[in-house]
Amino acid sequence: MASLRRAGREYFHWPLTNVPADVSALEVLLEGGWHPLELAADRLSARCLVQGPDVAVIDVSAVTITSDQSSIELRVSDDPEIVIRGGGEIRLI
Repeated sequence: MASLRRAGREYFHWPLTNVPADVSALEVLLEGGWHPLELAADRLSARCLVQGPDVAVIDVSAVTITSDQSSIELRVSDDPEIVIRGGGEIRLI
């Protein structure tokens, strides 16, 4: 479980294994919607910029977390497969 301050903004990282070279989409399920992940150059992790609901200046490129996120899922689309795996939790503090 990871924590995010209500007034904070930071990148959250997820470790990955066996990401195919021809992946068309890598996404994370947060706040009820799928959001793109940035894949690291070594293809061993991905990240997403998230911010709390009380952040002083809203960054439109970040996903705003308004409540605890349990059972986060990661999705990889590699036609014809769509692989979904668990990605932990984020708690607002």
